[in-house]
Amino acid sequence: MTDNFADTLVKDILEPGVRPAVLGFLDYVFAALILLIMIVVYMSPDSIHVWIYLGLAIGLVASFKWFMNELAKADASGTTDGTGSAPTGAMTKKDD
Repeated sequence: MTDNFADTLVKDILEPGVRPAVLGFLDYVFAALILLIMIVVYMSPDSIHVWIYLGLAIGLVASFKWFMNELAKADASGTTDGTGSAPTGAMTKKDD
């Protein structure tokens, strides 16, 4: 029996780290956010606040995608433990 997307999403949310189903869901959420703001821009193009909000949303998506790309690079190079977090002891302060 194959799991549907909702079952896979719930299972992936409850596991530690960043999983592909969660990233796919976030892509849909970000697309819906940008689409909704673009509709509002179309309805009231004279409002500077809506344009700023659109710019902030695009910046949010771009920074999230950049961070996920950097996290994937770190996972590939072995500087994380594969769950999206640094290995134990990697972030501790060393004694002088």
